[in-house]
Amino acid sequence: MSRVNIVKRIKIGGRWKMFSIPRDAKGNYDWNAIADGRYYVEWYVGGTRRRVSAGVTAAQALEVQRRKHHELKAANWASPGLKQPAKLSRSPHCTSPSLNTWSRSLR
Repeated sequence: MSRVNIVKRIKIGGRWKMFSIPRDAKGNYDWNAIADGRYYVEWYVGGTRRRVSAGVTAAQALEVQRRKHHELKAANWASPGLKQPAKLSRSPHCTSPSLNTWSRSLR
């Protein structure tokens, strides 16, 4: 299961840098420990880091983190035997045998 981390982007010396949000003694996020900036959430998929904007407030960041966590959990719960649905062809002709039979009966 992938972890979804909250990071904050702040400008230091004319450069933008990402910092993870430190935790306090109780293990909760210490939202005031880092200067003002924008929040992002990041996670890894297949060894590749993914990152999306999560807003400017702590509440927005927590909501985006919660949604992404649930999205990744749902993807992990998918049955390995299930196949992805086939893409629909844009062909005007019907490819299903039963639909072909039905369409011929209408003529």
